[in-house]
Amino acid sequence: MSNAATDTLSITESEVATPWDVLLWDDPVNTMEYVSKVLQKVFSLSKEKAERLMMEAHTHGKTAAWSGEKSQAESYCMQLHGWGLNATLSSN
Repeated sequence: MSNAATDTLSITESEVATPWDVLLWDDPVNTMEYVSKVLQKVFSLSKEKAERLMMEAHTHGKTAAWSGEKSQAESYCMQLHGWGLNATLSSN
């Protein structure tokens, strides 16, 4: 027998347990330097790590820039959008 309260709780627990990826897509508009600087600012990354992620997105079309809790992933995705970068969320 299904219970709406139990079903909702199960979905919530599942969403919390599932890591979410912030996917950064290749950017044909902004410079590579700009994308790297935005990654440093948003994710508090070193210059080297930001450049590595930027190059992965550039050469492969996308990269998982961050993985973790859904609410934080949504926040990061919105911040990237605010800087003019193309980012989406993906559940693992």
